[in-house]
Amino acid sequence: MSHFTTVSVQIKDGVALRKCLEKMGYPILDMKTVRGYNGIQESVDFAIKPSENSYLIGFRKNAAGEYDVVADWWGVRVKEKEFMSKLKATFAEEKITQFAKKNRYTLKKSIEGTGTVIELVKRSY
Repeated sequence: MSHFTTVSVQIKDGVALRKCLEKMGYPILDMKTVRGYNGIQESVDFAIKPSENSYLIGFRKNAAGEYDVVADWWGVRVKEKEFMSKLKATFAEEKITQFAKKNRYTLKKSIEGTGTVIELVKRSY
């Protein structure tokens, strides 16, 4: 019996995805499979190891060109919902930063309550 879960995150930019995972503190592993319960394996494009004694979390591009997160969450030492929430927020911040740099905006970032607010400012002289 497999415990693997595949979650589509609607992310197409693999370079930005890798960059945000590294920002989250996860080195990228050039793995082609991740293993779960009872040695069952799933194919992936790359993976991360969330902690020692934890199953890997894999990422693979699907037919729509978007990345899926593939993991046996029973053996991963982080909670799926927390990880996915942090991944989406970090990815959004990375894409905003890329856009701002490309279009010469100034970023103002602040933490308000439980979230981060990013303000884009473009001044014309």
